[in-house]
Amino acid sequence: METIKRRFRVNRKDIHYLRTTIEAYDGMAVVRTVEPHGHEPVADSVQRNPPKLQSSFAEASEDTRIPLRSGDRGSLRRRVDPSEATIELLIAPGCEDLISKLLMALKEKEGIPLETKE
Repeated sequence: METIKRRFRVNRKDIHYLRTTIEAYDGMAVVRTVEPHGHEPVADSVQRNPPKLQSSFAEASEDTRIPLRSGDRGSLRRRVDPSEATIELLIAPGCEDLISKLLMALKEKEGIPLETKE
């Protein structure tokens, strides 16, 4: 079955609530976390790498920094905000309208920030 994929930037603390709320509507959508700049689910990348490499990846991701501007030699900032995450919704065909209404209610009534990510 072909699903509709939509990505959102969310607060990490909201992932569990979003996942359980959305997936409670059985068969309509699945929520998964994804790499912020990639297309591979986080869980998939960890499962394919041996345990020895997992700690190396974690250490490397902690040290990933980029210059603020080309003229700022010593100024560095983190590439990814650690309080944010990217989630991907895999929506079953025919359920787009219901999931859109649910997301709108979560955003407006529950106050959960959901930023659409292209």
